[in-house]
Amino acid sequence: MLGHRLVAMDPLRGMVSTTTTAGLLVVGSLAAALPLSTSFTAASAIIGAGSNQRFATVNWRQFRRIVLYWAVTPLVGIGAAAAITAGLSTLV
Repeated sequence: MLGHRLVAMDPLRGMVSTTTTAGLLVVGSLAAALPLSTSFTAASAIIGAGSNQRFATVNWRQFRRIVLYWAVTPLVGIGAAAAITAGLSTLV
């Protein structure tokens, strides 16, 4: 679903981006012990495969939304953890 909204690509490029995602996750997580996000890696591979075409078909508006969500997610997690910690500290 991400590939259809983000980039219009042919099946071969779709297979290449999927294979690249799987390879990066295996090598990065097993060989280098890096904490990699599947969605970040997949979106990056899809954007790379789409921007490599003769005609640029990347939906940059959708890409900006994804980057915004990636940036906001840790901030929301930090805020939620701080609120839970403050709420539980009064009980202990």
